[in-house]
Amino acid sequence: MDEKGTQPSGSGDHINKIMQSEVESRQTIAQLDKDRHNKLQRSLVPILVVLTPVAIAMTVWNLVGTSAPERIFSVEREVAGAEFTIYVTATELELFRDSMGFYPPDLEQISMDDDGVSYQENSGSYTISVALETETVTYESGEDLTPFEESFDRATEGTPQ
Repeated sequence: MDEKGTQPSGSGDHINKIMQSEVESRQTIAQLDKDRHNKLQRSLVPILVVLTPVAIAMTVWNLVGTSAPERIFSVEREVAGAEFTIYVTATELELFRDSMGFYPPDLEQISMDDDGVSYQENSGSYTISVALETETVTYESGEDLTPFEESFDRATEGTPQ
């Protein structure tokens, strides 16, 4: 601007050129972004055409190919393990009764509250049950505990010492 507050004649043209250049730059950037997006879409189509059937085939394979997991222990070893769990639990219950004069209301009192082990106290007697996948092993107080005690050898048979 000069002393009178007017702009020199060439500055308006210069501002117009700058504005025009800025508009052209923005249009070019927008076009490049659009081209890049279209190219990306075109490049993904062949990949998706190949991967979609592969994903479907893998899903079908997994659904059809799944079977029941193999047993880690034989049924006999699981039963023997349950019997030994009953033996240890019954021994702890008897120790509790000898020291306290009564059976505990639940297995938490003797820190034996394992999953699958149930205990019911019935005014001076009790029942312990262990639920297995194939059967339930049960012991009622007063029964002979010797077979349950001896089950440890059957449960650990073939196990490295």
